Amino acid sequence: MSEYTVEVNVAAWVEKVREQSIAYQRRQTVEITLNTIAMIAPLNRKLFLKGGLLMGLAYHSPRQTMDIDLTAALAPENNSDERIRRLLDETFPRAAAVLGYADLIVKTHSVKCRPKKTPFANAQFPALELKITSAKRGTSQEQTLKEGKTSFTIDVDISFNEPPLQ
Repeated sequence: MSEYTVEVNVAAWVEKVREQSIAYQRRQTVEITLNTIAMIAPLNRKLFLKGGLLMGLAYHSPRQTMDIDLTAALAPENNSDERIRRLLDETFPRAAAVLGYADLIVKTHSVKCRPKKTPFANAQFPALELKITSAKRGTSQEQTLKEGKTSFTIDVDISFNEPPLQ
């Protein structure tokens, strides 16, 4: 199989909607989340972007979505939800600062294991459903976030045990 590389300019994708405050904040949150994952070893080599967002970023598809769909090349563990949440929440502030978004607070609002009734590590095709939220510092959004509510969220789905293409 030959190697194929597509360069993606996420910052330019974010800037395209600068004049639309809601869309701009959502895209900033996506950019921070993707960069956060890129900063965390081993997630940066074990999570692979797929789905509508990938198609929008790489190929400018009009059918892009704001949710982040990932495939994990890691074995699912019963504490994967807690571990990934902790890693993300520890790294979000650094990613936001590096990207120049120091006025944006990003954190994990919730993580759900799917399926619910099977131990995560034993499930055939387990997944994590994360809700990532953001708020602008010094605004009512920040107060809402402190109260455990959300104004802006994006969904992140991490699928495990998906067969890779050969």
